[in-house]
Amino acid sequence: MKAHALALAALLAAAMALLAFAPQPSAGAQAQTVSSTVTLSGYCSKAPYNSTVDFHLLNSGNGTASTLSIEPFAEGISFQKQNQSLALLGPGGNVSMEFNISSYKYPGSYAVGFVAWYSQQGLSVSASFPCIISIGSPLPSLVQLGPFNYSRGGMHAQFYNLQAQPVNVTVFTITSPNIYVRGSPTSAVIPAGGEHNWTFNVTVYQPAGITAASYSAAVALQYISSGVSHATFGSLVIPAGSKRVSQGSPIVDYALYAAIVVIVVLIAASVVLRRRSRAVKNAVDRR
Repeated sequence: MKAHALALAALLAAAMALLAFAPQPSAGAQAQTVSSTVTLSGYCSKAPYNSTVDFHLLNSGNGTASTLSIEPFAEGISFQKQNQSLALLGPGGNVSMEFNISSYKYPGSYAVGFVAWYSQQGLSVSASFPCIISIGSPLPSLVQLGPFNYSRGGMHAQFYNLQAQPVNVTVFTITSPNIYVRGSPTSAVIPAGGEHNWTFNVTVYQPAGITAASYSAAVALQYISSGVSHATFGSLVIPAGSKRVSQGSPIVDYALYAAIVVIVVLIAASVVLRRRSRAVKNAVDRR
């Protein structure tokens, strides 16, 4: 009975997963200053037997994104050109860019992230856009995303394995560089008909001068089965009121923490040396 239920669920998942290959715009980020708002949305498209991935970007805000730089990244495939740039993307503007795949190990489906860096009134902002591409015929993932939400400073994702055998999966996040995620990428074995939960702690680094911002974030899953790659993802928007740190970056924070630790160690070492010096002096005086 359980095998029949798994088979039925797998067929349903396959039908739903095939729909995921249709290009769908995703909100990347919305950044607001006192006088303007830049709202970016984007999606990618690719013919199954073509090595070119087209990325499409739209600015539906009333502000201008300048000095745009777009960079793709993925697990398991490489691109010939790592990034492309654009001087301006004004209100209502849209642009398409081509990225050629240079190498891959397995045919099948892959989760790809496109990261955009841009300047808004002199302020540096970033956004991310997830999508699924296929190399060869589109093949659905039989590991499907269940509940996926953002709460208490973390992204919580649950994946279900609809197959009759365990599967070794890799899970990673696709986020704006303004979002620091702990614990990505990671891997696990999901048992046959079983599930696995992941929580990724998130800190949002909001540039000074941006009065409000929201960012798209995605959790992607990939696995290899019989020499074929399978992928799926879920995305959500982390709202402007999320746990955030202004005028910061993970590197700066870690450097500050490291400096504090070094200072504490030096103070402790100084205290120890003084005590030893006094002890030696007292010993000499007693003689």
